[in-house]
Amino acid sequence: ALGMARNAIGQDDWQLAREQLEQLDPISTEGQALLGRIYVHLGDFDGVEKWIARAADSGDQYADTWLVRGAYFAHQDQHADAVGCFSKALLIDQTDHVVYSLYSQSLKQLSFQSEAKEASRRAELLKETHSIGAKMAASEVRTDDDVSNLIDLLEELRRGDEALAWRRITNADESDHGSKSADSKSEQATRTFILCGVDVNELDGKGDSQRSEPDADRNGNVEAVEPPIPGQQSE
Repeated sequence: ALGMARNAIGQDDWQLAREQLEQLDPISTEGQALLGRIYVHLGDFDGVEKWIARAADSGDQYADTWLVRGAYFAHQDQHADAVGCFSKALLIDQTDHVVYSLYSQSLKQLSFQSEAKEASRRAELLKETHSIGAKMAASEVRTDDDVSNLIDLLEELRRGDEALAWRRITNADESDHGSKSADSKSEQATRTFILCGVDVNELDGKGDSQRSEPDADRNGNVEAVEPPIPGQQSE
């Protein structure tokens, strides 16, 4: 059923996917996370609130879970908490243009203007990669321009391994592989890059939830503040 729901989403039939998942009893944690994403996509915040009530404290390993939590906080105008959740989603899956778009909107509300602009740009780049991928999947013939554009986009997004794989698929010159491989390794996305330069710890105090100061280890490194879980914030 989960596969059927994903297939429905692939056909842009989000309502069908919703119905398929809502019929599941029991539903897996992964299915629950996807159902929450569907509620967000459909703009059904009554559904989101019900999802929060029953599933907010599970599924941390899924980007969809953090997307829903972030969307919930953003809907409540708690944008610092939303950014914290969206950042967790992006660190799990840096290819999600929807999360980047929502991330950008919340950053803008917090007056992180340059970071918001970069997140919005990142969302557009990802949309373009998805568009090219869909075009190539629908055709038996890959044009050189499409592949070249995809490689350029992947490199700009610092997805060097994927860019290198496409170069190899297109039978790039062997001597070129070595230099491109080295380049791709040096251009892998870091946490700072993925989050568009945002230090989530800087958001402390801009949100509506009460958080304790992060602890530093013996080397002075500070761990990232964990975003709150909806419904479990300190009073």
